[in-house]
Amino acid sequence: MRHLTLISLFRQAGLLLAFAALAACGEGESPETLLKRADIALAEGRDNAALIDVRAAQQQAPNSREARRLLSEIEMWRQNPTAAIEEAERALQGGAPTPAILITLAKSLIKGRRYSDFDALVADGTFTSIKDDPRYLSLLARAQASWGDSAKARATINQALEKAPSDPDVASAYALLTIENNMTLKEAMGRLEESVTKHPLAYEVWSALGILQITLKNYDAGADAFMESLKINPYRLTDRYLLADALIRSQRYDEALEVIDVMEKLVDSPSSVHYLRAQWHIAQEHLEEAIESANSVLGLEPKNEQALLIAALANTALGNLGTARQQWLILATLDAYQPQTNLRLAKVLARLGETAESEALLREILNEYPENLGAKQLLATALIAQGRNAESTKLYEELLSINPKSTANIVQYSSVLNKSGKRDQAIEQLKTARKLAPGSAEVRARLVSFLLSDGREAEAEQEVASYLDDYSDKAVAHVLAGRFAYVIDEPNAEAHYEHAIEIEPGNKPANSALAEMRLKDGNYREALALYRTILASHENDLDTLIRIAAVQSAMGDPKSMESTLLQAYEAHPASARPPLSLARYYVANKRYNDTVRLISSFEGNGAADPRLYALLAQSHMAMGETSSAVAAAKRMQKVEPTNALGFILEARALVGGEKLAAATDALREALKINNSPAIRSELITALLLDGKSDLARTVLRTAPENAFTAAERALTEGQIKAGVNNLQGAAVDFIQAYELDPSEKYATLTAKTYWRAGDQDSAISVLQDWLTRDSSSVAALGQISGYLLEQGKNADALPYLETLNDITPKQASVLNNLAWASMTENPKQCLRFAQQAVELAPGNIDIQDTLALAYAVNGRAEEALALSDELIRQAPSNSALVVSRARILGKLDETQQAIQLLNSLIARNKDVNGAQELLDAFIKK
Repeated sequence: MRHLTLISLFRQAGLLLAFAALAACGEGESPETLLKRADIALAEGRDNAALIDVRAAQQQAPNSREARRLLSEIEMWRQNPTAAIEEAERALQGGAPTPAILITLAKSLIKGRRYSDFDALVADGTFTSIKDDPRYLSLLARAQASWGDSAKARATINQALEKAPSDPDVASAYALLTIENNMTLKEAMGRLEESVTKHPLAYEVWSALGILQITLKNYDAGADAFMESLKINPYRLTDRYLLADALIRSQRYDEALEVIDVMEKLVDSPSSVHYLRAQWHIAQEHLEEAIESANSVLGLEPKNEQALLIAALANTALGNLGTARQQWLILATLDAYQPQTNLRLAKVLARLGETAESEALLREILNEYPENLGAKQLLATALIAQGRNAESTKLYEELLSINPKSTANIVQYSSVLNKSGKRDQAIEQLKTARKLAPGSAEVRARLVSFLLSDGREAEAEQEVASYLDDYSDKAVAHVLAGRFAYVIDEPNAEAHYEHAIEIEPGNKPANSALAEMRLKDGNYREALALYRTILASHENDLDTLIRIAAVQSAMGDPKSMESTLLQAYEAHPASARPPLSLARYYVANKRYNDTVRLISSFEGNGAADPRLYALLAQSHMAMGETSSAVAAAKRMQKVEPTNALGFILEARALVGGEKLAAATDALREALKINNSPAIRSELITALLLDGKSDLARTVLRTAPENAFTAAERALTEGQIKAGVNNLQGAAVDFIQAYELDPSEKYATLTAKTYWRAGDQDSAISVLQDWLTRDSSSVAALGQISGYLLEQGKNADALPYLETLNDITPKQASVLNNLAWASMTENPKQCLRFAQQAVELAPGNIDIQDTLALAYAVNGRAEEALALSDELIRQAPSNSALVVSRARILGKLDETQQAIQLLNSLIARNKDVNGAQELLDAFIKK
């Protein structure tokens, strides 16, 4: 590991004096004598004395390979593997290597986790002369384990044990392999205790003993072992880390912090301490704090493997998969954690839905390490996700032949059997898993679910009753009983959940299930109370806070929803879920600046999420900031390169910036990922905007036959005609598409084209036709009501808007339009609608502007003018607000002021929408 250089001015000064004194003492002694003494000193833990003798020997024999070998051993003692490897490689030069040099070289490579380099030297025969040495065999076994070949590793370490059963290197390697590969822990403990009795200064054996004790959950004994190791070799930062870990696991947090504070004085870089603190946090599942500490390391060293590992693990656990993906990709470029890093990356890719990429990576691992069980397990899961059940079944059968008692594999095997229609076999497998893990709620719940799906309700009931009898004092048993009762529609489900809460008041599944039942009954307040009960026991629980925000939104309380999401974000700054919900809310309410600030803050926490970048790009586009929108889209592409949306958003931003050639290039990249008609249509539109109608037709006509339906081809032909301003011709094509496939999509697009062509009656007629087929079409209701409002036919628009409000209640935009539609006929109703809209979207300037006008038509002049003033102050460049101000003045019979205001506005900008028409109306009045 890095940053293990100890700093002490006194020690440095003393070391210089010691060099001088001992160098004098060494005068007249042969290099061989000095090097033998150095070897003995190092074995006794006196590294400074060893270094002085080695340097004295080098003065007499500067090309001594044994001196170089001992320098490598000293660097390893001091936990500097990179320097150790360099010295070992120098020792290798200048003649045939001795067995001791080869052992040192192999050991330095393994300590430095340079497994690929070690593998290459094994392959080219460098270590042939020591192939039977037990110390080499123990190192080879560790390398084989790192490659995922646990069977070979087990055979190799057994071979070493036969030759040297109590050798400290062999014993410690055996213990480490035992821990990593589920071999016999009791035997490993015996070998370590025997070895440490014979070799009390073998610090690596003490360290391995500590690791084994932690594995056996003997944390206090583990801490004692690490303390012994550190007494012998105080340079071992690894053991300090593990000592802190053992203390943390024993809940001795203050002592653990003392160890970390000591580390702060021992290392020459703050990044090591940040890393320790990251370990301290992640051990207590303070994931956000762990990420913060890891990011402090990464700010100094962007490719620090250990910090990247902690950040990647924490981000994966938090569900920040975009960020985790980037971090695992960086780790995958480094040899230090292969192939484990690629396994974790494959897992993240699978969770992101990139199953093909995950499969390719797993097959690459298995090609190099065919016995890697972890890769086989993940590949089997990836194949299930792709519906390739037969291949997955074969893999699970192979895995279970190796370890027939793996409950996790049995459960997954049962799942793929069930998906393959072999439910009876799946149920038998789960019964086997239940015998192996009788207390597992997951196994029992899955078994009950499969039995119910197979119509075996009585058996399912017996399983639930048996579990309840055996574990009646456990909340989890009552939760399972509650779920079963709820599924079969028995009235006692609630009683089971309440019993679980009696046992464990803050039980999350039970409280959540009851809350869901309350929500189903429309009882939002009781649901909120239950969720808050969870928070009392699980402070700032992310899932619960997100659910509370969803309930508050359903209750029409956006302010409380926003407050809850901000609380969730503050408590979980590295999780993408709170900012994602907030950003969607801000975008829906046109609070684009808030969106940008929020996502910038999230990036500042060292996190990234492709969905947030999509919202960021949309916000920048809405504000006319096309360059920033392009940058956001490119960041999305970097985080999720297989998502076509990143390229689509880039293209839309480029179109907005009139960079049409670049936009078509981006859309062609999107087509490579997803060859869909929608993307082809966007490409055609971009080409038409660029004046390249011939190319647009080529894109359409060279598309695969099955790329477009007949209706989609008619639609695209219409888009090409619309692109050259042949709106009537376009409308004919759209009508054809609508007749071929009567749908909301084609009806609304045809109406829009007629409207643009000036044929407003036909536009409204098409929408009315569609609404006779689907009276609840939200898009058609919104479009037709908007057109009628634009025509000034408010009374005609009103019934459509009322229907829309019934279908989609508590939608700010619908209530805003209802306010406009009822402004003349029913001013009081207008004001009520406007106030409701503002409650739902308090930050939306357009909706607040409607409220100001509603105040005016109700004669509330002071409130109307005050709100209008405030809106213009917030957005002084928004000309629409000035037009609205004039309209308010007109409603208040201040026509002369309104005329002056409009004249001033038109003098500055004569193209302001609606200004001239309103001025003419006032003058006429």
